[in-house]
Amino acid sequence: MKTLKILKKSHADKILAESLFIPVNGKTLNRGRYDAGKYAVKDFIGREVNNVPDSVYAIYPVTRSDSHGKYVALYCIYA
Repeated sequence: MKTLKILKKSHADKILAESLFIPVNGKTLNRGRYDAGKYAVKDFIGREVNNVPDSVYAIYPVTRSDSHGKYVALYCIYA
């Protein structure tokens, strides 16, 4: 387990793209939902997330909406 800072989506995309040319542990990284939380719309960039599994390389926020309004979902780049 480790601690990661939440990055911008563009920085996470760069990490994902680099794994196409320089594989991490012999694999290309994947994109997926970090957790099932729906958070209030705030500035998440730079906040620290504790107890992150070692297979996760980046976490980034994405604004979504549903019938209750806008929310932020956390996505990750993982191996």
